[in-house]
Amino acid sequence: MADVTNALTMKFKTADEKTRPVTLQPCKATVTETEATALMESMISSGVFIYEPAMKLGATLTQRSVVELF
Repeated sequence: MADVTNALTMKFKTADEKTRPVTLQPCKATVTETEATALMESMISSGVFIYEPAMKLGATLTQRSVVELF
């Protein structure tokens, strides 16, 4: 039987011009572009992150499947 894990990775440009990925795992397999964009905008405007996300660069949904052989 296969176990599937979903991860949402969001890439930001930070206030100091670096690139920073943030991964949330597990997440729903049905995450939409609209939901990811809204989440990233909330993260930027929240002011709670030390690395200060300043701009959205992109997001990906990764599915990892593990099949137990025996």
